[in-house]
Amino acid sequence: MVYGQNVGFDFEKLSAAGADARDSFGGAGTVFVKGSHQQHGELRVDNGGQAPSTTYVADTPVEGGDYDRFEVTGGARVDVSGDLLVEDLVLGSGDLAVDGSAWIGNSGTLVIATSSAFSSFSAPNTTSLVVRNASVFVGGDWGFPSGIPVTVSDSATLAVSNGWNEIPLSSLSVLSNSVVTSQPSTSAAARPLVLTVAGAVLVDSTSRIDVSGKGYLGAWSGDNQSALARTRGNELAPEADAGGSFGGYGGFAGAKPMDTYGDYAWPVELGSGGTGTASYPGGNGGGLVIVTASSLQLDGSIRANGARGSRRGGSGGAVAIFVDSLAGGGNVEANGNYDSGGGRIAVHFGTNSDFNLAGNLLARGDSYGGAGTVFTKSGDQAYGDLRVDNGGRNASYVWPTPFLPTGTGELLFDRVSVLRYGRMTTPDNLIVTGAIVVDPNSGLTAANMTLP
Repeated sequence: MVYGQNVGFDFEKLSAAGADARDSFGGAGTVFVKGSHQQHGELRVDNGGQAPSTTYVADTPVEGGDYDRFEVTGGARVDVSGDLLVEDLVLGSGDLAVDGSAWIGNSGTLVIATSSAFSSFSAPNTTSLVVRNASVFVGGDWGFPSGIPVTVSDSATLAVSNGWNEIPLSSLSVLSNSVVTSQPSTSAAARPLVLTVAGAVLVDSTSRIDVSGKGYLGAWSGDNQSALARTRGNELAPEADAGGSFGGYGGFAGAKPMDTYGDYAWPVELGSGGTGTASYPGGNGGGLVIVTASSLQLDGSIRANGARGSRRGGSGGAVAIFVDSLAGGGNVEANGNYDSGGGRIAVHFGTNSDFNLAGNLLARGDSYGGAGTVFTKSGDQAYGDLRVDNGGRNASYVWPTPFLPTGTGELLFDRVSVLRYGRMTTPDNLIVTGAIVVDPNSGLTAANMTLP
């Protein structure tokens, strides 16, 4: 519909919804209107609240283009094959995939309530983002202004792909059974999740920040069409028939396990995948999430667990947290999966209100995998606390969790705990200002041990 002047007609009464037939609904058609005052016009794809069959009905195709307003709602499913430039994007219920780049001119708060996939996204005028009851996948750079608040709520998922670049926010709230995650890594690109938040991060008890299985690829997983798994630096590990290693060693059937790697205090690596075959792929390693914030209220979870796969599993990934204040009753995990080693967790904080550092941080291995490392350091500690805890998994057949030479001959902590089949070894003099705790099922080897 092209018109010169509207003197009261309700454009919402224009409908091109799909028909109901045999308990299934057809796909939505398109409604286009353009007034003489508009440069490009408005496109609405609305299926009247009825989602079409995903098995028998294809998405409504749109070639892309420029629009003053573009709306997807009412259960419509839309596939935009080209670039999309929109001054006002309105996303109600439904699904939207944009294969080209998307430029969105919305000012103020952008609410996304349509499950959406963008290969490239830019919204330079948006002042806040709300993702509600939808799964949103953003490829390429983050595309929003620096320092906006983001809320993900009502069973929503926000998956981003920003490489090693930080995502700078003023606040982040993950609420009501929602998830913030990264896109999967590939053989060409590791995809960590780097959140830099000027204010508060809130994860409620039903929600999580979760990069499990988003680390280096297992054998025959994704575009890694090889019997070998990928490991540090996104390189192929030479070991065959081995679970992923990272903080702790994975299980192995050959001469040696995959190498461990990374820094226990400043973990900035992803977990290794596990080996496998074309018929039985290996699991991916856990990803990497870095959270830097003024405060973290964690009542849900932050996870970087390895994936199981069908053969050997992926190692745990890494979680690095740097906050002024820490609180909550949630947990942090970087666990290995199916014959793989645990990952690495490091939490640096100024003050801790009530978060259980001793019980709610775990980087265990699985089956024949060794424990990873958990490091915590408060603002008033000189060296921080170390825990090597395998969560009760008996890894007596795998090599102990190693600490590389420091170069000074000394490895210093305020406290060391080796627990529940954890085993630790260091070639240095282990100097601990507080206590060393090693339970009966665990082991600790050092060149020398110095206590107060």
